[in-house]
Amino acid sequence: MTTKWIQQAFAKHKGALHRQLDVPEGETIPIHLLEEIVHKPIGDFIWNYHNVYKIKVTKLLKERAQAALNAEKRLHHNVLRIKS
Repeated sequence: MTTKWIQQAFAKHKGALHRQLDVPEGETIPIHLLEEIVHKPIGDFIWNYHNVYKIKVTKLLKERAQAALNAEKRLHHNVLRIKS
C-alpha cells in the first residue's frame, strides 16, 4: 500500500473545504471552526471565517470537516512520534 493515502484522498476535491468555508487557499482553516461544524446538527448555521455571513451545515460539510480534523490529528501525532 502507499504511504501517502491522505494526500490521495484529499486530491480528488482539492480546496473544496476552503471554498465551502470561504477561506483563502493559502490560509489555514481554524481548528475551532472545524470543531464547531462537527458538533453542530445538520441544517444549523455557523458563521463563516470572517463572521460576515452564515453557512448552512450540510452532511458533506460535516464529513469534510471531520476528515480535516482526523488528518490534522494524524499529522500532529506523526510529528510528535518522529521527534521523540
